[in-house]
This record gives sequence, structure tokens and C-alpha cells, in this order.
Amino acid sequence: MMIETASVCEVGKGGPGFGVEDADVLDHVGSMIGSSGETHDRVVAECLGTAAAWAYSDVGTFARNMHRRGGIPFNETVSVKIVNNALLVHTTAFITQSRDKKLVVLSFGGTDPVSLIQLLMDVTAKSDKFWTAGDVHGSFLRAALALWPTLKKLLHVAIEGGSSICSSAQSERSQTREACRFCGGMHAGNVCPDGEPSSRSDLCPAPSSIDQESASALYITGHSLGGALAVITAALIYQDPDAQPIRDRLRAIYTFGQPMVGSADFADAFRDIIGRRLFRHVYGKDLVPTLPSRSAGIYRHIGTELSYSAEKGWVSRNQSTRQALSFALSLSLGILAFAFEQLPNVPFVRKLRLPWSLYDHLPINYLRASRVSPLGFEFR
Repeated sequence: MMIETASVCEVGKGGPGFGVEDADVLDHVGSMIGSSGETHDRVVAECLGTAAAWAYSDVGTFARNMHRRGGIPFNETVSVKIVNNALLVHTTAFITQSRDKKLVVLSFGGTDPVSLIQLLMDVTAKSDKFWTAGDVHGSFLRAALALWPTLKKLLHVAIEGGSSICSSAQSERSQTREACRFCGGMHAGNVCPDGEPSSRSDLCPAPSSIDQESASALYITGHSLGGALAVITAALIYQDPDAQPIRDRLRAIYTFGQPMVGSADFADAFRDIIGRRLFRHVYGKDLVPTLPSRSAGIYRHIGTELSYSAEKGWVSRNQSTRQALSFALSLSLGILAFAFEQLPNVPFVRKLRLPWSLYDHLPINYLRASRVSPLGFEFR
């Protein structure tokens, strides 16, 4: 397991991490803390849509983009990555903490198209028992369980004490010296966790005063595989008796292009528990929300499904996406639609209407659809 940290500090005010002097960054922290979590919120969707899209990057890039474009300026972020190819486990999670320690966002990375192990995770849909609450996608569950002990510890620190998650992460035994040098932990005497002095004294200052009040809100998000891990982790929060403080702060789960994760029994068990706080975003004819196919077993979505309208933004749908009958057929049509998207000026292509598309699954579509800010701001 690899744990890395990054923080964004104001130029001229000291502190660890990346000095950033942006004067017009978005700040959604207050709005997200004030949101009830039980109704869809466009501002929350913008922040979490940004987090889900940039969760495919490294911790430094993620922290900077949440500062500049995600609405959590001058944040601290910890990434937790676990890889065990033999167990088909290869996934990353990011915990982002606002400057006032009142807001925490847990984001999961999705499927990297060049990672064979992650692709195998997606298609290896043999189910496992989720205790007594039905069956879930086995590969998704293994990845979530592998991450959960470390995530639970860091979330307890961030939520119960309002303490710095970078400081807590530095104390983990698996923290590497390079990560300390990269992000700048909060170790007195500029000493990294392995006892070696940091090569950059400006990145490892002594701890500053910390607000010890508990955090006000936790949000969980992810795109594709990341969305599936977000749902299963939310279920783990309710399943684990030691996670009561985390459960009390869980405000909402926003997923983007999320596949189905569990059986009808699982859906029934968690429909009222997390379903009322789960908002699933489906862009256009995205294929992935129809998976796994019926050939892998009966799966069912939970939560509120939203589709994108160019005029109205994300709007609720009365009916959830249905499960595809055949993986091979739906994937073939999705790939074909992706290819046709690149040929918009060919007459017969414009008239062709395929039911699913892999092109609509791209994170950029969800990122842009979730923006309240003008088009183009996502890369400013």
C-alpha cells in the first residue's frame, strides 16, 4: 500500500505543500456544508464531479485541481493506493480536507483504460456475500475491503478531531520518504517518517494550530469503477460498528457513470439507508450503468438517477437504467458508437441511433455536464 499527501497553501503565509496565489478560485465549502444531502445540489455536483474526474491523476494534480476548479481551496489531500495483481486489486482513493477542517471528500479513482488488472476487475463479476445483505460484485468488494482499514483510520482522524489528515498520514508505516519530500508533511524538525531529514525544509514545517472541532460533512464520489467503490464503501460505513462517527457525518454520495454493484437483496437492504443520499449521474447513452449484464447475474441500482439535459443540467429520472442482457453485444455496440462519434459529418452516421455508447462514459462528459461555471473553466 502506498500513501502520499499533498497540500495547497497560500503564497506568503507559509505552511506545507504547493504555494498557490489564485485570487478567483471557486469556494464551495460553505455551500456543501450547508447542503442537506437528501436533495440533489448543483454546487455539490460541480465539486464532486471535478473530484471524480481528476481522481485518475496523481495526488499533487488532484489537490491542485480541487483548489483551482473543485471548490475546495487550500486543501490537504491524502491518496491511498493498493495494488495486488494476483488478487485483482488495483485502486486508489483520495481524502480531501478543507482548510477549516469542516469538509471532507472521499474520492475513488475509476478504471484506467491501460490497466489490464483494472479491466479484469470490471469484467470479473462473480459475486460475493456482503454479510447478510445480499450479494455484490466480487472484484469491487475486494478492492473496497482492501482500502477500508486505512480509509477508516484517516476518516476518523479527519472527522472526529478536525485534525490534519496530512499529519495523520505521515505517521502511517507505509508512508515513503519521497512522499514526505513531495507534499511536505507537518513534522517538527523537518524529519520524515523514516527518521531521515527532509531534503526540503520549506516543505516540512512544524505543525500549526489546528481546529479541534469535529468536521461537519463527509461526501463520497467516484466515476465508473470509482462510483462502484463509493457505493460499497458507503455500505461498509453502515456495516462497520466502529464507523459510527463517520456515519454521522456522511452527507451524500454522488457517482458518475457508475455500474451496478449488488443484487436485489443488497439493493433492498440499503435502499433506505444510503439510497436516499445516493445520486447516480448518467450521461447520454453511457453503457457502463447497464453493467454487469444479465449473463453475470441479476444486479440492481439504488439511489436517485439523474440524466443530463443541455437546457436544465442534471435532472431526475423516474426509472433507473436497466441491466444489459449480453455483455458481448452491449460492449460491441458501445465501441461502435464510440467510433461513430468521431465521424459526425458522415451522413449515415448522423442517422444511426445506437442504444449505448462508450464515448458517453468518458469523464470529460461528466465533468462538463456538472459544471455551474462557464464551459472551459474546467481546464483554466
